[in-house]
Amino acid sequence: MLAACPGPPDPTPADAAAYLGLADGTTKTYQIGQGITETHDITASSIISEEGGLVFDVTAKQNGFVTSETQDRTLTIEVGADVARVRRLFDCVVRCGELSAPIALFPIPLDAGGQEQTTVEVSVTENNGAPTVTTETHTVLVADESEVTVPAGTFTGYSVSWSRARAETSDTAILVLVPEVGIVRWDGFDGSRLELL
Repeated sequence: MLAACPGPPDPTPADAAAYLGLADGTTKTYQIGQGITETHDITASSIISEEGGLVFDVTAKQNGFVTSETQDRTLTIEVGADVARVRRLFDCVVRCGELSAPIALFPIPLDAGGQEQTTVEVSVTENNGAPTVTTETHTVLVADESEVTVPAGTFTGYSVSWSRARAETSDTAILVLVPEVGIVRWDGFDGSRLELL
């Protein structure tokens, strides 16, 4: 009688984090304009995953500081074995965006046509003032893989559209995610374009 070979191990949150280019203690640098760079510091978060996943704070800084321009790119991401979600918005020092539920980003691995939609209450507190609560609907859609060239090189990645609607306004960010590398291009909600250096 022949013994069967064991199957491949089930994916873990650590595998998913590596797939998304997230690792504690790393920094990614992006060109945002002529002579202007933005760094994204990735650190293990103090937020605990209720599902046993990994949670990372991504802090976007220009000239070493979180600014009003970088707040929309500063967030806390939870990674499970097969999914990524936003757990908190902003840096929670100057501005804090607490969510009534995590915002679903996309299943892992990325797959063209994948779509998630989440409606949440966002409680935003600025400088220890009274919170403002709004209802937001976040829609994330994964497009086909395509080639993209940024200062760091030419990559094949997935274009991810992330739309946010609240009250009578809506805006969209476009991320280009490359497996095992992370975000190589980010067209932000504010219209700025970041490209990995």
